[in-house]
Amino acid sequence: MTHSPSRSLLEDLRVNTRRLRRHFATISRPLGVTDLKPEPIIRQHSHRNDPPIYRDLPPPKNLTMGLTDALKARSTHRAFSDEPLTDEDLATILWAADGINRPDGRRTTPSSLNWREVDIYVLKANGTWRYEPEGHRLRFIDLPDLREETLFAQPFLKSAPVQLVMVSDVSRTESRLMRFGKKLAKTVGSRAWSEDKIDEMMTRSMTIDAAVKVQAVYLACAALDNVGCVCRTGFDQTALMRVLPINENQTPVLCMTVGYKAKRWLDTIM
Repeated sequence: MTHSPSRSLLEDLRVNTRRLRRHFATISRPLGVTDLKPEPIIRQHSHRNDPPIYRDLPPPKNLTMGLTDALKARSTHRAFSDEPLTDEDLATILWAADGINRPDGRRTTPSSLNWREVDIYVLKANGTWRYEPEGHRLRFIDLPDLREETLFAQPFLKSAPVQLVMVSDVSRTESRLMRFGKKLAKTVGSRAWSEDKIDEMMTRSMTIDAAVKVQAVYLACAALDNVGCVCRTGFDQTALMRVLPINENQTPVLCMTVGYKAKRWLDTIM
């Protein structure tokens, strides 16, 4: 003789089934449909009002390698010694990426509408610094060693002495010309020329402005003795924004690992 399940058991099964359906409907909801709002980024660092501390850099080296040879030598390296970069080599790399090369203050690499909206943050064992082309120097930003914060499943890069972070500042793109363009877009009301399109072009421009600095770093490393680098987009941008001393207008675009090439495999783990 078979016994039918009790009424309370059947009701429990129905309730649990409804709960499971609601649960799976929530987690399988496509991106952009969920009602949950992203958590705001809470930055852990503090903006101090202490007088700025600078570290003057030596003049960049006079790189004698020709452009053709530098292009032939350009390559990516992922095995680094932990030997610290000399100030002279670091100065040469930073000047190549964003140094001043004319009396009017313009740079070695171009930027859209001369915005100069990309800053280079230098992460070293002795803290976080920002390269200032005016004066060709490093400005001390904060003490913690944040180099590992730029790594995402790349433990073999921990030995490198320097991590460069290219940070774009959208506030510097708000020029008179861009404000006029957005105002004109409202007046014209064209889908091809809208505020969204202008914002899209601004974002694209900031990405390109960071990318040309990457190539300058690669060429400088190729022309220097035994210096290697690798450009990386594999990092946790949100986590880096929490710990890197930047404001709400600034965004890390990409990271570069720079250092002397490992001479033997032990250099990467010791």
